[in-house]
Amino acid sequence: KPYVNYFEPAKKIFIDDPGLTLHGYENLKISGRERTHLITKDRSKNVMVLENCNSIWLENLSLTHDVDEHFVTEILVLLHSKNITIENVALYGDGKIGLEAVGTENISLTNVNFTKNNGSHALKAHNCRNIQLTQCNFENNDLDSLIYANYSDVQFRNCNFKNNFF
Repeated sequence: KPYVNYFEPAKKIFIDDPGLTLHGYENLKISGRERTHLITKDRSKNVMVLENCNSIWLENLSLTHDVDEHFVTEILVLLHSKNITIENVALYGDGKIGLEAVGTENISLTNVNFTKNNGSHALKAHNCRNIQLTQCNFENNDLDSLIYANYSDVQFRNCNFKNNFF
């Protein structure tokens, strides 16, 4: 009788110390099946960092910290990268900053959920060009300010803002 594998792959990927950092990658697509979870249990680590990357596509992912404490680190960080596409991604839960971008250009976010980030900002951009958010949701965030853009241009199209507190 042939072996049949009935095992469903885990829908969570646990990322521990020091989180997931990609440096110098080009033309990379990270795509989850049915919203794959990337989780770190260390409150002092970012969930994902893209540094000096070009043409990166993230889709169908949920990035979060798995701790019960507020004011942990950033969830997703983009450093000196360009041509970043993020679609159908959730930046969820107790991140000090949901998405931080520094020196990055051409960031496209579509259907990205910024939910339950508690601390500084849902989106923080410094010295960035051409950030476009389309049909993104900002919900249940308790922050100093929702959006912080310093020397950056950010465009919003059909985004929803609900139950955010400052």
